[in-house]
Parts: sequence; C-alpha cells; structure tokens
Amino acid sequence: MRKARALVTALVFVMLLLSTSSAQETVPKDVLKKYPENRFLHRSGTGESPEQAAESARLEIAKFFEAQISGETLVRQWAESSTSRGKTLETSLTEMSNTVMVGANRDIPGIEIAETNRDKKRNIYVAWAVLDRANYASVLRDRIGTIDSDVDDRLSRGADTDINRLRNMSSVVRSLVLRRRSRQDLLLLDPSAGVESRGVLLNTAMSTLDSLIVNAFDVGVVFNGGVKNNVRSGIVDGVVDAGIRLREYLDVSSAKSAGADLVLIVEHDVSHRTTSYRDRTFHNVDWTLSVRAADTATGQIVDALVLNEKLAGAQNEAQSEDRMIRKLLAEQVPQVSAWVYRSIFKPEE
Repeated sequence: MRKARALVTALVFVMLLLSTSSAQETVPKDVLKKYPENRFLHRSGTGESPEQAAESARLEIAKFFEAQISGETLVRQWAESSTSRGKTLETSLTEMSNTVMVGANRDIPGIEIAETNRDKKRNIYVAWAVLDRANYASVLRDRIGTIDSDVDDRLSRGADTDINRLRNMSSVVRSLVLRRRSRQDLLLLDPSAGVESRGVLLNTAMSTLDSLIVNAFDVGVVFNGGVKNNVRSGIVDGVVDAGIRLREYLDVSSAKSAGADLVLIVEHDVSHRTTSYRDRTFHNVDWTLSVRAADTATGQIVDALVLNEKLAGAQNEAQSEDRMIRKLLAEQVPQVSAWVYRSIFKPEE
C-alpha cells in the first residue's frame, strides 16, 4: 500500500494547507451591526490590493467549511475498514481520492464583501466577507435533494456494460461524497437540520466500484507496428500496476471476442537522425507514443493520448535508443497509466 499511503500523505498535506486559516481579527462593529453574528458567518482576508484582500476573505469562508470534512477522509476511512487486495485497492483509493479532492473550491453562492479597509501600519488591505447562514442552508438543502434524486435514478436504471457500470457507480460515489459534504456544511450552519445520512450507501457504492474493478472489468491491449518488447512490457506492467486487468491481443476483433470491455491500441513511432559538430557526430532520436482507447461494444474511440518527445547528443544509435527507452518507461508510462483511468472513469455525457 505504499502508493496509497504516499497519496494519502500528500492529500492530507494539501488539506492542511487549505484548511489552515490566518488568524481572524475582531469583527468591526459596523460590520456586526449590518451583518449580525447570529445570522451571518464572518471571515477576514488580507492582500496588497482591495481585490486581493476580498478574494482572500472569500477563500476564508470556504476554508471554514473545508476544514470540517474532506472527501479524501471519507475514502480513507472506507479503505481502512476494507480488506486490502494489494494494488487494485490502492488504485481504487487513488481514483476515488482524485474524484473527491476538491480543496477549498466550494460552490458557495451569496458571499458578500461587507467592508474593505487599508491597514496603514501593516501596509495591507483587510476585507471582511460575510455569508447569510439561512440562505446558504437553503441552497444546501436544495443541493442535497438534487443529488438524492440523481443517485436514486442512477441506481434504479443500472447500466448495460461493465464500462458503463463503472462510470455509473463512479458518478454515484462522487455524488454521495458531495452530498455528505453538503450535509456536513448544513449541520455546521443548522445543527438541528433533519437531513438523513447516506453513509451506508456511500460505503456500499465504494465497495461495489472496487469489486467491479477487481472482478468484472477487463482491458485488452493491441500493439500496432514494430513496438519493441521492452516498450510493450513497460506499458503492460504500468497499467497492471495501476490495478487494471490487462491482456494483450493481436487485434481489436480478438479482444472483443475474448470479452474485453475496453481495448488500448498502442503505437510507437521512432525516428533516428544525426547531427555533426566539427569532427563529432551526435545521434538524436524523436518519437511519438500514441494510445487510443476503443469501446469494444461499439467500436468507437472514446479517448486518445499522444506523447511526443526527443533526445539529442548520444554517442551512437544504441545509446540514443537506450536513453529513449529509459525516459519512456520513467516518464511516459506513468502518464499512460493515469490516462487509462481517466478514460475508464470518463463521466457520462
């Protein structure tokens, strides 16, 4: 679980950065008079200009809520209570964390800048942002209702293929995480708000998604042209290490016949060239690594990735080839692995 632990550590660090607010100053009396504390949330921000101070104050409002709960925490709690299944579970955690990690970029309508003043002693501007608690609570109730309707609709209609089931369940997980966060925000504003928790359903949805990845979803790979063995094995290993079941086929029709849900079509075009300087000859190499993802059920290309790179200055062609392979495996294969996940979990139109 090293990859999962590293990801969680990085996300927690980001969360700490996002949730650490600057020391809040005393709310000015004129702001309290117009925006009383029992009705409004107040947060201050500073900046070198009025605009920067206002933006900082708005962000402090978002941080107030983000500091209370995070999607990453929900996923980690679920993962810790589940049975570890090696790299597949790690990647499920990775994907889910990526889908719910939204930082302080909450959609909070109704934030107003109540006052902006210049602090001459510190040579900065101080702005005060306010949020009407009741109005935002109403927005959250509507948001939760919309999410519930969408989730219930998705769960009732199901999906016809494994890839659509994956995407459908991934959307359900995202929605339920956002719902739980919205519910938490609502409870911060109104502790007596009677909105039920759907935590059990969220855990079930995450477990179902993980099970689909482990047991149902199959990806095929087809290498077109003269793709060298070390490139082939590097790409296969990278995708497999990302938690995806992968099998190589001669062509797309073979992958479809074998029941693959998605097929990756890989091409690696290489061009060698030389340059001369004085009495020395340098060997250079340009290459393009392209991967297309095709839905075997429809035959359509659902996504494509094209990576162009070049290296110069090798003493001979063998050295340029070796440098190319090392760079491809170290830098481009991880990009392919991440792209495969994005292609699989591509939101429904």
